[in-house]
Amino acid sequence: MSSVMVVAWRWMSGTFTTTSTVFSAEGA
Repeated sequence: MSSVMVVAWRWMSGTFTTTSTVFSAEGA
């Protein structure tokens, strides 16, 4: 259960980072 939460958290963080980078590139 714990590892699933960690994987989910890392996936969410990775998605958020990618999205932020895309918005940043669009803004620039």
